[in-house]
Amino acid sequence: MNLGDPLSKSSSSNNTEHFLPHGKRIRVALQMHNLKNEAPYDRSRPILFFSPEAGVEPHYKAQVLLARTLKERGYNTIFARCFGVLPRCPVYDMHLLPDYSLELTSNPAVCGSCVNCSQAHLSEAGIEAVDMRHFMDNELLEHVSEVIRKAPQDLTELHYDEISFGKLASIDFVLATKQAPKAALDERHRLIWLSYIKSALLSYIVTRRICKHLNIGRVTYFNDYAIMLACRKAAEREGVPAYYVSMASHCVVDKRRLVVVPEPIRFVQDRQLSEWRSWQDLSLSPPQIRVVGEDILTRVGRGGSHVYSPPKTFTASSDASSLNGKKLLVAFTSSIDEYVAARMTIEGLGKEAQFISTFGEEESVQISWLRALTEWVEKRSDYFLIVRVHPREGKNKREGLVSDHYLRLRELFDHPFSNVHFVWPEDAVSSYDLVEIADLVLSSYSTLALEAARLGVPVLACHKGVTVAGESFVEWAATPAEYFSKLEAMAQPAEVGERMLHAFRFYHMSRLSQAVDLSDIIPSYNYDGPLSKRSPAEAATLEHIVIGADHPVNINMARLQSQQGGKAGVVELLAFKREVRRLLHFFLTGEDLDHGDFTLALVSGAGSIDIANATAEEMEIAPTSPHFIHVKGGEVAYHFAGRRVSKYSPMLARLAAVGAQLRINCNE
Repeated sequence: MNLGDPLSKSSSSNNTEHFLPHGKRIRVALQMHNLKNEAPYDRSRPILFFSPEAGVEPHYKAQVLLARTLKERGYNTIFARCFGVLPRCPVYDMHLLPDYSLELTSNPAVCGSCVNCSQAHLSEAGIEAVDMRHFMDNELLEHVSEVIRKAPQDLTELHYDEISFGKLASIDFVLATKQAPKAALDERHRLIWLSYIKSALLSYIVTRRICKHLNIGRVTYFNDYAIMLACRKAAEREGVPAYYVSMASHCVVDKRRLVVVPEPIRFVQDRQLSEWRSWQDLSLSPPQIRVVGEDILTRVGRGGSHVYSPPKTFTASSDASSLNGKKLLVAFTSSIDEYVAARMTIEGLGKEAQFISTFGEEESVQISWLRALTEWVEKRSDYFLIVRVHPREGKNKREGLVSDHYLRLRELFDHPFSNVHFVWPEDAVSSYDLVEIADLVLSSYSTLALEAARLGVPVLACHKGVTVAGESFVEWAATPAEYFSKLEAMAQPAEVGERMLHAFRFYHMSRLSQAVDLSDIIPSYNYDGPLSKRSPAEAATLEHIVIGADHPVNINMARLQSQQGGKAGVVELLAFKREVRRLLHFFLTGEDLDHGDFTLALVSGAGSIDIANATAEEMEIAPTSPHFIHVKGGEVAYHFAGRRVSKYSPMLARLAAVGAQLRINCNE
């Protein structure tokens, strides 16, 4: 549905032109200019930080830091400030405010706190704000209300200025409701979706007005929420480059690493998936290897707001007796609502989502997979399957809702199996404990696949396009027959060092190459103190990205290429093995050696020795010798400093083979 401007005499594909300042009409280019061919930047043109969500203070501080840095380098930066003019915003969502409305009725406490936060940070930085209310009037509000009143039954079909605002708002709707966007919705869910659409429409028109009236030269926004994507589309219509800003998805959320890219983050990720071959042979430096390991320790040991799994356990001892010699497959599902919204968002931005499923999508991408997988395992006597339903699907620490997909999974799979066990969201089972005992991890499109791959666990995906798949460290099959053939082959023991190293390199590319490192002024990934008054060492880099149209991915790749040559590969390998030893010690003890290291002796050949109770003397190794680990199948016994830890862990058996410097055969 493409609604024309009810206040104009005739419809136009650019409906908002009626609402631009002074009634001027403009023709806009839908494609961005090649910025490198533009004239030098006109410093009189302000850089607009579209940030009506000051109440989400970590987001706001990151933007203020970027704006202040550019201001110190001679550019005029201003912030768009909201005074309760949007029906819905990220601050309302952060506070889980339950009152959805299509009216512009602000919440005094929340909106007041948001404005106070904005005033405090901008005042300290010496940055001005523009009041969004000055660009809204009754005529505009009535026009947007008319668009909402005429919304089609299927809200994905709501278009305005040839932009699918229904699809752009789908991700906000999904995060708020855990419902997949669909045509048939009850009255409340339709109201929720419409509130996000209306907010996006207002953001779009107001941003166009601000760009036109203030001669804006650049626009930045934080994260890809609906109102931010609408701001991007408005900037594009005005021929103004727009920049996505966020914090790197590293150590859950890393405040030290600022992501600034000139396109939606999903487009950057797709580009990186297609360009991985250009990165895969580039060696990482020891600090870069350590940073990748740091993320694993943070997610597993400390958790965070975006980690839904219960924490890893370190004290419980596990064994393989219940498996009766069967290979253990562990399948991790994902939230289907987020998958649907991701597809819609890509389409709303004007591109086609390149998602491919091994098992088709007759009912849903995951149910088709789980049907085939459970049926296959039930016919086998040599496999056992654990299905970990994503914890977000149920009630959790962040949300008190259950998803429709969860209810459907319960309906289909909540019954006894012979060789299958489902772990439901409410079950207090850590996903990381399951990864540790798996012979093979199976994934739909879960990001846990890359986490498992970085720990040397073989991973087979049934979906391609959302996350990495089809590589040595996360394999993929095009057909069900190929899938089950690969499953059987991958469940057998194999060397994992090279594919694990590639997983480290891929993580570095996919999570860190979009970011600028500001650790010289932000001391830790979870730093919550005041902003440093110093300018970051990478200030010139930030300027080159926002003003000079350099891309952080290209900048970071050039830097990585400059590290190559000489003994770069050997240095990387030694650092990688050291990090593997650090991870192994952590998973066995729950203790991080931090900057310490040790010599690890891998002991094989059990002979008559009880691996759980063997002493250093029985192994003919001096008590003062290095740490040693005895591996028999998936059983490991770790001896160090007079302590002994034993457990069943195929994952740690693999890590031991990668990280050990010494190898001892007890039978010789």
